[in-house]
Amino acid sequence: MKSSKKAIATLILPILVSSGSIAALTSAPSVAGAATSHSMMASHTWKGKVTAAHAMMGMHESFSFEVGTKTYTVDYTTLTKFAMGSAKLIKAGVHIAVTGNLKGEVITASTLNI
Repeated sequence: MKSSKKAIATLILPILVSSGSIAALTSAPSVAGAATSHSMMASHTWKGKVTAAHAMMGMHESFSFEVGTKTYTVDYTTLTKFAMGSAKLIKAGVHIAVTGNLKGEVITASTLNI
């Protein structure tokens, strides 16, 4: 009886160990999928000129912002910090510094400086 249990254990144990390691490998996140552009992860500051202010939608406001030859849309909320100035001063032609995170062509602002 003991020898049959031992024989079963020696046959099943390697299978369980290998299937566990396969499950661990398949559930691990892929390195390529986890890689994200540094510019999308880190906060950055852009300086440029407002080209158009958009209407407020709920708690979110936005404006178009030109930096050199590129145009971005800046989203900000009532929780966005204004280092200088206020939302009332955001109009076309105003020079502004925007600190936030870039995703595509949209900057989610954390600090605005007019």
